[in-house]
Amino acid sequence: MVAHYRRDGHRPAVLVAEPETAASVTAALGAGQVVSVPTGQTIMTGLNCGTVSEVAWPVLRDGLDASVAVTDTEARAAVLELADFGVDAGPCGAATLAAARGVLAIPERRATLGVTEHAVADDDVSGQRSADGLVVILLSTEARAANPKV
Repeated sequence: MVAHYRRDGHRPAVLVAEPETAASVTAALGAGQVVSVPTGQTIMTGLNCGTVSEVAWPVLRDGLDASVAVTDTEARAAVLELADFGVDAGPCGAATLAAARGVLAIPERRATLGVTEHAVADDDVSGQRSADGLVVILLSTEARAANPKV
């Protein structure tokens, strides 16, 4: 996905979500190289990886704008919120919503992605928050059946 969004000169912001108990991409980006991190228990079992793939690392290093570590509580809330909209996502898939919410809630992090406050703070006529010109695509490769207890 990262390579796709970096072809042909396109520069949308690209984020990766990972559990805070296994934030190997965040650690690698901070170190500038692949590093191993200890892992712990998480409901995002499909993302519980202590070391970034050596094959994927150059693409991630050169193509990501940010890595966001999310808590199990945030992922669980995102699963339920997506379910309310009819989206069947497990904790790994819903982690993308939790990560996007976390980044967009912090002005400094929004700024590093080129997202203005105006783009995320407008209220539309229904009183709902709307994004003026901001498009967020969440990729989910896991249905709730992967972790039905959540």
